[in-house]
Amino acid sequence: DVSDTELEKAWKDEGETAEVDYVILRESDFKSSADPSSNEIEAWYRDHRSTYVTAEKRRAGYVLIDRDPLVKSVDIPDADISDYYEKNKEKMYRRPEQRRASHVLFKIEPGADETAVRAKAQQVLDKVRAGGDFAQLAREYSGDSSAADGGDLDWFGRGRMVPEFEQATWALPLGGVSDLVRSQFGFHIIKMTGERPAGITPLDEVRDQIRQQLGFGEAQELLLSKAEEFKSKLDSQSSSFESLAGEMGYTMKDTGLVAKTEQLGELGYAPQAAEEIFRMKQSDVSGPINIGRGIVFAKVLEVRQPEPAPLDTVRDKVKDDLVKSRARDKARTAAARIVAAGAVGFKAAADKEKFEVKSTGEFTRATAPGDFNDDVKKSIFSHRADDLLGPRDGADGILVVKMIKRGPQSEAEITQRKAQLRSQLAQRRREDAFGALLQRVQRNAVIDYNETALEELNRRSR
Repeated sequence: DVSDTELEKAWKDEGETAEVDYVILRESDFKSSADPSSNEIEAWYRDHRSTYVTAEKRRAGYVLIDRDPLVKSVDIPDADISDYYEKNKEKMYRRPEQRRASHVLFKIEPGADETAVRAKAQQVLDKVRAGGDFAQLAREYSGDSSAADGGDLDWFGRGRMVPEFEQATWALPLGGVSDLVRSQFGFHIIKMTGERPAGITPLDEVRDQIRQQLGFGEAQELLLSKAEEFKSKLDSQSSSFESLAGEMGYTMKDTGLVAKTEQLGELGYAPQAAEEIFRMKQSDVSGPINIGRGIVFAKVLEVRQPEPAPLDTVRDKVKDDLVKSRARDKARTAAARIVAAGAVGFKAAADKEKFEVKSTGEFTRATAPGDFNDDVKKSIFSHRADDLLGPRDGADGILVVKMIKRGPQSEAEITQRKAQLRSQLAQRRREDAFGALLQRVQRNAVIDYNETALEELNRRSR
């Protein structure tokens, strides 16, 4: 059942409606062409100095137990690879009918002369048919990223390419070259370079993939074991962080003095590690931190608190903030003139100030225009028809809002709409529960694909 609390929340977001006319006065409409003077910039900086502070920065030493060398060190016997393949080939390595093709793409950029692009493509097609090297011509003329590979697109099944490209490829004989094919990307010259029927991918084609997959699993166990060993010795306090790193053959590296959102030295961007480093106190040592490359242990070496930024380092931002503030003040003053005209004179006053009056149509809190922030929406849904609101700070400017109507109004309408909403919420809950059940089934099920049926469905959908 849907509780009354859930219903009231949904009613607030989706049940109550409003319709308004409004104008938005953006800062960009009021910016002066004259730059502030140096004295004005300095005065603004002095008055708002607490706004311009440096970010907190920290420096940490860290040890990375890198996964990649462990993956490379794991030796997977060929027998294990074959065994894995045999057990999984039906569900993991079955493939549909495929083609391999190369192409030369002539893009049609916005505003380009399509006739001229076609003429250039035709010239290259003529060279291909005169015996020109397709791969070399693709490298020279193609506007696609595949140009570096001579236009090769590797193997693909149906549904992978845009319909025009797929249809042309499947119509070609092995080694055949198409006429010009027009798609949403431009003109293609296509050469069909390979075909293979539906079936199971041979072991030799997936051997390295399986080796890496099995190796990754063993390397992960080794990684966790090494991390547990490092942590155990840290916890025993038999050695300092720095000494233990050396004793166990690791190199302790330094992040340098960095802000939380910056790269952590050679680790690069590692949000999980940064979060932990900026949570700890100076001299604290972390536990194991999982990052993409492996597991990290870190020690906070230095903490530099935020401090006022020198004017020279933030002058451009100070200037921009001053210009924006002046523009917003002018926008607010103009908005106040519109408000002073009252609800009756709203449209005429907006026209006089040369601002467009926008009409929203009916909306809910959930579907309100993007110009309205939460405070504006709260105000709208607490006022009545013909009220005039403003000046109000919106998402991207100063707003003046004229209420047109609120709804629903009568008790009968409200009761009916709440009943409909309760039914919709119950239906959503049933759909969510079914979706969650379906996901659990899919995770635990072995799925067999009827390739013939799938191909027939694909054919009918084209």
